[in-house]
Amino acid sequence: MDGPYRPPRINYLILHSIDSKDRVVLILSHFWTPINITTAKEGIRKLISCGSISRKDQSVKCLSESGEPLYWEEWINPQRATYYEDQPFLSSCNKLYPVPTILLTTSKWVYQTKQKPSLFSQGWTQLKSVCNTR
Repeated sequence: MDGPYRPPRINYLILHSIDSKDRVVLILSHFWTPINITTAKEGIRKLISCGSISRKDQSVKCLSESGEPLYWEEWINPQRATYYEDQPFLSSCNKLYPVPTILLTTSKWVYQTKQKPSLFSQGWTQLKSVCNTR
């Protein structure tokens, strides 16, 4: 026998429990460009609030291990979703919640901020102040 005995590989997850403040969630725009990296707690909150099937206008999905975009209800269903071998989980008193590591947004979600980004108005203000000093 060559080396120690290794049992046959079984399709199971290695439970990787993390803290809710760990920054493990990558947020991608609808163009698949990185927008931000956020905490596990905030990633789950965004997926529940903006990526639930019960909402009329879903604007966030998470990506499974196979690259399939999933809504929140699909993500927490282990028969539907495929997780990474070292998928991070948040634990409550009696349940484990898989943390989505990649969130994919739609064009609707990109502009859901308190203040719309306005590079033009900032640039115009600076240009105007330069022109007024001449």
